[in-house]
Amino acid sequence: MFTRRLGRRLSAQALGFDACAPVYSGLEFAATPEQAVEIASGLWRKDSDSNAAVGKIAFIPAGLVVPSRDWLIGLADERVSRGDPATPAGLRYPARGKSAVPMQRQIDRGLGRRVTTADIAALRSVGELFRTLDHAYGGGHARQALVSYLVHEAEPMLRGTYGEAPGRRLFAAAADLTRLAGWTAYDIAAHGLAQRYFVQALRLAQATGLTAPTCWSP
Repeated sequence: MFTRRLGRRLSAQALGFDACAPVYSGLEFAATPEQAVEIASGLWRKDSDSNAAVGKIAFIPAGLVVPSRDWLIGLADERVSRGDPATPAGLRYPARGKSAVPMQRQIDRGLGRRVTTADIAALRSVGELFRTLDHAYGGGHARQALVSYLVHEAEPMLRGTYGEAPGRRLFAAAADLTRLAGWTAYDIAAHGLAQRYFVQALRLAQATGLTAPTCWSP
């Protein structure tokens, strides 16, 4: 109607619907654990900025097709360790049945501190705390605190140094927290944001080598 009256085509953005435009950022199903950390942490940081537009990102039904397919037919990541002597720091190993020839790492921000068993236990304990708050008061009550925790605690650990077994437990804990953040977004009707959290939680879970429902448990 507006296009006919004004004699020119108007975009959704020109009509003020920027936040409702389909955005596929955050719906990518990463090919490697390193890329999974990059995409998930980018989502956490964007959400932690308290940008109102993030909560209005549209839910995209077609956005689940590729992640669901890759999760169903994909293989567990061969390596998730970072900075471990068995995995040279300058190399990246492809995942899910691709060539086993090491390639130059695409994302390398340096190695952080070594992640300990106590660190992973802390992630699990804090996850239970936020889950209790969610059940008692609803997802919106402590949602921003949970997202901030992912940014300031979980992300540095995922960018730290860890071996294979601790790394898989770390990814499991991060996946569980990310899934919980998805439910808190769903509780405040931010369905597009929740969709992106669920996709990234699924990808982080795949790095554990376990099925998603199994890895949610400590």
